[in-house]
Parts: sequence; structure tokens; C-alpha cells
Amino acid sequence: IDLRHLGGNGIQFGRVRFLEAMQSQPERGLASIGRHPKHIIDLAVDGDVESLGRAIADSSSGHFFVMHPASQTARVALEDGSWLDIVPLPLGLEADLKRRDFTVNAMAVSVPGHRFVDPYGGLLDLALKVLRTPGLPSDSFGDDPLRMLRAARFSSQLGFAVADEVVDAMRS
Repeated sequence: IDLRHLGGNGIQFGRVRFLEAMQSQPERGLASIGRHPKHIIDLAVDGDVESLGRAIADSSSGHFFVMHPASQTARVALEDGSWLDIVPLPLGLEADLKRRDFTVNAMAVSVPGHRFVDPYGGLLDLALKVLRTPGLPSDSFGDDPLRMLRAARFSSQLGFAVADEVVDAMRS
């Protein structure tokens, strides 16, 4: 999808969930029932999530869903099987990326401008095929214990090594 014509709608950064796109398990959520996404792309916006999501859906013959009203998270399911998840950036990009499960899922590219942002070394971890958390593993797993299962699944399905500090946090 070409997002250039949507300029001025507050798009700040797009973040591709590398591991989610590489594996074949569907994500949680109403829009995902029985579907495996072709691509998952997050758009973090400084603006109205719902208006942008509806504009993208209308311009691409996609389907718009509000995923979590309280957190203002939305999804556009595109005809090609890709998903665009749209989230607000209330605390800024780095804080948003730090909340991610693993460093390989904590990278972004500015839209427009294509500036690559990788504050936690995700690109290197992707190249090394190692799973680390952007912050302390114990904090990450405390926020979402299912991340431990995701680490095991990504290791098993994709051949990623799990960093020692992540394994230690999983065991404690």
C-alpha cells in the first residue's frame, strides 16, 4: 500500500514485526480468526488513529477494525492478506519500541523520510538470530507472561537462540 497520499495524517513511524511476519501462527484478535497475515506492519501515529485507519481502508478496499478502544489500537486488513496495525504514540517512539517483546520487533522506519530507528540493537540481533528484550526481561515478562511462550515458539520455529538473560528470566 502506498501511504504517500495520506501525508499530513500524523504518520510518524512504521514498524514491521519481523518475527511475526516470518512465522505462520495467526495473531490474536477478531480480524485474525482463521487467517494468517501475509505481512504485519505497525503504524505509530501522532494523530487520530481511527480517521487514519478508515482512510487507509477506504483507499485500499481494506477492512477497518477497532482492536482495543481503550488503547486506541486499530487494524486494517488489506485485500492482499496483509495487516496494518495502527497505534498512537502518546509517550514517543522510543517508549513505544521499549514496550515490544523482543529487540527484533523494536525497530521502526519513519514515514515519510525512511529514517531507520533501532535504539535496542534489533537489526544486529536479527542478523545473529538471537532473542533479547528491549528492556529488562523480567519487566517484559511481567507485562505479558505469554512472551515467554513466544520466545520458545520463535526459537523452535525460526531457529533463533534465546539470550542467556532471557532464559534466566523465563526460569525465575
